[in-house]
Amino acid sequence: MAYTKKQIIEMCEKASEDMKFFYKADVVNYSGESSNNELYTEIVAKWLLNNLTKLDEIKPHTRESTYNREHDGKLGEGKEDLEKNIAIKIFKQKNFDDDLTIIDYQTPLKNRRADKFGEIDLLAVNYKEKCVYIFELKKEDSNETMLKCVLEGYTYLKTVCQEKLLKDFEKFGLDASYTIKAAPLVFEGKRQHVEYDDNRRVFLHELMRKLSITPFFLLINDKGNFVIKEGK
Repeated sequence: MAYTKKQIIEMCEKASEDMKFFYKADVVNYSGESSNNELYTEIVAKWLLNNLTKLDEIKPHTRESTYNREHDGKLGEGKEDLEKNIAIKIFKQKNFDDDLTIIDYQTPLKNRRADKFGEIDLLAVNYKEKCVYIFELKKEDSNETMLKCVLEGYTYLKTVCQEKLLKDFEKFGLDASYTIKAAPLVFEGKRQHVEYDDNRRVFLHELMRKLSITPFFLLINDKGNFVIKEGK
C-alpha cells in the first residue's frame, strides 16, 4: 500500500524535530511513488525547499581533538568494511584529473564513541578552485537514494567546524581562504546516478542548486584505476 502525500509530509515534519539526523529518517530513503503518483523523494525534496531555514538548525559540532588523524590507509576486513575500503583505495590513488587531490578518509566528527555523528568518507581538494569537498561516498550496490546522499553530505558540512577543519589540514596547503562544499560521490550508472539523471526529479535538482551541491561520479577504467568525474 502506497503512502499518501499527506503521510509523507507528516513524516518529514516528525523527522524535522532533530534536523541534524533528518537524513537518517526512513522517509528520505523511500523509493517508489505516493498514492497520487508523486515520487516519495520529490515530496520530501519539495518539503525541504519550502522549509530551507530548518537546515539552519544544524549547528557546528566542534571536535575537541584534531580532525586530521593521519590515517595510514590500512584496509579493513569483511563486508562491513567494503565502503571504507573503497574510500581507502581512492585515498591511496591520491591525485585525479581536474586538479582534484584526496587528502583524507573517514575524517571523524565525533568527540567520543557515544556521539551519534558520523565520519566524512573522503576529503578532497581542488587547489585551482581553492575548494575542499566533503565527499559522501556510496558503494556500487548501495540502495540509498540520491536525496539521502545529498542530505548526509550537507549535514556533515553543517556539522563540521569549518575553520578548525582547514586549520587541522594546513599541512596540505589549506587556509581560511578555501571554501568547503558537500558533494555526493556515487558510482556512474548506479542507483544514485540514475535518480540524478531522472528528469522527473525537479525538486531534487532545485534543492541541490540551493545547497550549492554538485555530484561527482565514480568509475573504474580498464587499467583498474578509479576515475572521478564532476557532474553537470
